[in-house]
This record gives sequence, C-alpha cells and structure tokens, in this order.
Amino acid sequence: MSEPVDSDIVLCDEILLRAILKKRHFSGGQVDAYAFILRPQDEGKLSTWRRRFVTVAACKGAYKTCCGVVTLHTGRVRCAGDEKGLRVDVVADSLPSDPLPGHASVLNLPDPNTDPFLAEFVATKLRDQCRPTS
Repeated sequence: MSEPVDSDIVLCDEILLRAILKKRHFSGGQVDAYAFILRPQDEGKLSTWRRRFVTVAACKGAYKTCCGVVTLHTGRVRCAGDEKGLRVDVVADSLPSDPLPGHASVLNLPDPNTDPFLAEFVATKLRDQCRPTS
C-alpha cells in the first residue's frame, strides 16, 4: 500500500469550494440549506473542490448552470454533525468525469430519505458556515 501524499490529505484549515447549480438554491447572495442535502445521484458524497487546486472562476466556469460558488472551512465542516453524534468528514477523491482538479467529498452526511430532520439540521449548519464568493 502506498503512503498518502500531501495532496491526498484534506487539512482542517483548507478552504473548500461548493458550486451551486440550481437557481432555487441561490438567490440574492443567500444560499438555501437544500444546496447541502444529499441527492440520490450523490451516492453519499457531497462534492466540493479544494481552493488550493482550483480557483473560484474555474469552479464557476466548469458548469453551464452554475449560479454561484460558496466557500466552506474544512475544520468547521467536520464539526457540522458533532451536536448529533455524526462524524462528518472531508476526503480527497476524484470523479470519473471530473471537470476540475482537487475534488473532495464531504462524507457521513445524513440520508434525507431515512432521516430528513437530521439531514436538514446538518445542511442548515453547512449553509450557516458557508460564505458566498464574489
């Protein structure tokens, strides 16, 4: 087994970028908590990109329907489920059709189909933590 390289470890002080692709999730500079709810096609992973590998402009430009990009602090993301005993994590990975380098997935988010209240609680925490980019 190979040793991880620095780029494989997402440190707590890293900034993540989350592309908001649906207009109903982003209006007037405010992000809706539903932008952080897992969808069936997410397969339990919420997509983000690491700012150390990609710019906000590249993130916006990678999607035809990008309505905005928000930043998240990795350490705070990992704490989003602490009150409810969840161990939310951020891991470096890649997607087969990744449009950008530096993909990272937010893991261990609640499934909205099995626990919609917990899913909305954590999504609201992430919404409150995020910062819109200009």
